[in-house]
Amino acid sequence: MFAGVDACKGGWIVAKAATWPCRKIPCLAVCQDFRGVLEFAGNCERVAVDIPIGLPSSSHIRLCDLEAKKMLAGHNPAALFFAPPHETISAKTPDEFQMLYRRACGKGAGLPVWRFLPKVRDANQSMNPFLQRRVVEFHPELAWMRLAGRTLESKHTQEGVAERKKLLREVVPELECILRWKDRLGRCASLDDILDALVGISVAKASLHDSPHRLPYGNSEFDKAGLRMEIWY
Repeated sequence: MFAGVDACKGGWIVAKAATWPCRKIPCLAVCQDFRGVLEFAGNCERVAVDIPIGLPSSSHIRLCDLEAKKMLAGHNPAALFFAPPHETISAKTPDEFQMLYRRACGKGAGLPVWRFLPKVRDANQSMNPFLQRRVVEFHPELAWMRLAGRTLESKHTQEGVAERKKLLREVVPELECILRWKDRLGRCASLDDILDALVGISVAKASLHDSPHRLPYGNSEFDKAGLRMEIWY
């Protein structure tokens, strides 16, 4: 089994399947926290998660983030935010986060980073080097680029959604039936959350082998907890 995971308003949306391309309809679930994700995906050989795993210290920027930013240049570089430094992970309010970020980096952080901090904290507090043999970080936009062989329109546009659906129809049975599940989720998860979780299955499968689709291209960096700082796609 392989799983793709994306953060959503209701927690985490998980899609898992036995193969990629999928021979059967993937199983989807929403988990309230990352421990729930690990439990639901406990039977998976590899799990690909769209969240930074392995955090830098002080003002250091992860090499995988810098290389991913270059790959997205001219497309949608705003789709990627640099992983926040480990020193900010304890912040409970935006003001506290900004204070810790400035202390670590010498400058303030953009608002999107704070919005994702609770999910970053949830995932990294559950991770350890042994678990990272099975649970890896991925970036959906890079995964879509790999599958399509080109850059796609923004997933927040009708054209971008249509492009992603077209790609998935070739590898995911009963796709429209799966996407109608969104109607039952309400605000818990968005359509692009489901699409990104589904494409994560492809990355989970590819990362099990000697895939060249990993950043950085050379040796990985490690954070202070011993976690590899790398992005699969």
